Amino acid sequence: NLVQGRCAFTRRLRSVAERVLWHKSGDCYLLNSLKEWQLFSAADNSILCAGSHTARINKVLFTSASCDNADSNAQRVAVLLEDKTLCLFDFTGRLVTSADLTSLVGGSRPRDMQSSRMNEIAIKACQSETVRSV
Repeated sequence: NLVQGRCAFTRRLRSVAERVLWHKSGDCYLLNSLKEWQLFSAADNSILCAGSHTARINKVLFTSASCDNADSNAQRVAVLLEDKTLCLFDFTGRLVTSADLTSLVGGSRPRDMQSSRMNEIAIKACQSETVRSV
């Protein structure tokens, strides 16, 4: 509450968040720590979904990459891991698809990839027959 100078709500974290990422609609936000991420509703600060990984998370972003024709407006969370794996999750936390990006990333570090390039790869990953669908 900026008028009265009071905090609207607080969030107790299990670990230090490395990134806070707001969805462009402002309806939700994502907290990313070393090997896990959590998606929260901005309205009531409730957790919408979460994910944890064995490899370090290098980059997360919101994307509209659709892996099925039925849900072309679906929002996804794209997670790029240190082992050069790209995972796409829906807003319920279900793994939609994953792809090994070793051939695309090569010797460079995954965290150096620009968000626009990562989004482009996420969309292509949904259309590729080599991607492992879950």
